[in-house]
Amino acid sequence: MRGEIRWYSAELEGGFLLGEDGVERFVDPEDVIDSTPPRSGDVVEFEHRDTSDGPRAVSVRIVSRSEESDRPSYGQVTCGVCNQTMEPRYVPDRFIPNSGYFACIYCGFMFKHRNPSRGCFIATAVYGDGDAEQVRILREFRDEVLLDFGLGRAFVSLYYRFSPPVAAFLGWHRAVRRCVRPVINVAALVCGLVSHLRQYGAKSR
Repeated sequence: MRGEIRWYSAELEGGFLLGEDGVERFVDPEDVIDSTPPRSGDVVEFEHRDTSDGPRAVSVRIVSRSEESDRPSYGQVTCGVCNQTMEPRYVPDRFIPNSGYFACIYCGFMFKHRNPSRGCFIATAVYGDGDAEQVRILREFRDEVLLDFGLGRAFVSLYYRFSPPVAAFLGWHRAVRRCVRPVINVAALVCGLVSHLRQYGAKSR
C-alpha cells in the first residue's frame, strides 16, 4: 500500500503517514527500511499492522521524495478524539528517562507513547516468550493505563530499574518460574479486565 508522510521526527522516534485508504498510521523508526529518515510529504510504500496503539505502518520504504524535502520534518495530523487538525506536540516524561509521548495540542489526547522497546521482563522470563498472551496483556496495561498518569509512570520506572535481575534469576530457575506463573496469570487477568473496563468507559462517554 502507498501513503504520504504527514509528520515525522527521527529525533522524537516517530511520526504518522496517511495511507491511500484514508487511514492515518503511526510510523516507528525501526519500521523504516531506508537509511535516510522520511520527511513530511514523502510518498512511501508500507504494510499495515494492527497493534494495541492503533494502525501502524511497517516495512516503510520511500518511493519519492517531497519537492520540499528540506523543510522541517513536521506536518499536521487529525486527532482521533476531537477531530482537530494540528501538529502534535511532544511531551517529555519526567519519570522515565528518554521517554515521552505525542499529544493533541487541543484536547491533550495521547497519540503514541515514545516508550523504549522494553517488554515486561519478569513475565517474559516466566513464559519464555515475549509474545505470550499474558505478556501482551501486561504490556498493553502498561502502555494504555499505567503510562497515562504520574504514579503509573513512576511505577514503570521503578519496575525497569529493579526487574532485570529478577528476570535473570527466573531464567535460571525453572521451579521458581512454575511457582511464579500462577501469580502472573492472575495479574494478567486483572490487568486485562481493568483495560477492558477502561476502554468500555471511554467508548460510552
